[in-house]
Amino acid sequence: MRKKQQEQLNLFHIFGKSEIAKELSAISLILDANPKVLDLVYSDLTKDCRADTGAVGMTAEQVLRVGILKQYRQLDYRELAFHLGDSKAFRAFARLEMGHYPSFQALQDNVIKISDSSWEAINTILVQYAAAIGVETGRKARFDATAIECAILELSVSSLFDVLVSTLPDVLYQIKKEGGHYLCSPHVECPRDQSTFHW
Repeated sequence: MRKKQQEQLNLFHIFGKSEIAKELSAISLILDANPKVLDLVYSDLTKDCRADTGAVGMTAEQVLRVGILKQYRQLDYRELAFHLGDSKAFRAFARLEMGHYPSFQALQDNVIKISDSSWEAINTILVQYAAAIGVETGRKARFDATAIECAILELSVSSLFDVLVSTLPDVLYQIKKEGGHYLCSPHVECPRDQSTFHW
């Protein structure tokens, strides 16, 4: 059984006074002001099954909020399950009932059901809301381009040339095999006037 949202909020959902808790509280108010986003998530969650039978699952609101938490805090599903069991602010934001501790598998199974088109529509709704209250125009996008150290070799002209030299004969052979023509043989030095030399 799947509901769109809980009929009544839990009185014990307290966010706390930390910076993260204040941010989560503000995000929660924005989500509450845009109930249309729940329709998108609910339709994704109930697309392939009946919503009026079976065990009680996470509500569409809980799934959306858990998905937002995952992205907002850059957590994997195991870390998310831990924080939802440990943090009052996370539990209040996700609106989990007392005694409800979803496993990382349950979190993953639910969040991945939200389609890309629904996430895009949710983003559009929230940007329009932000524009309407004068917080954001939606004309600029922000991307994270943080550089991190990794095991990728630095590119140099000589390494690029080595790749070109090692792959060029195969490419030219494939062109010839498919009936195409090219100007120079990989084994013969090209003359200055290439227009006179065809294979």
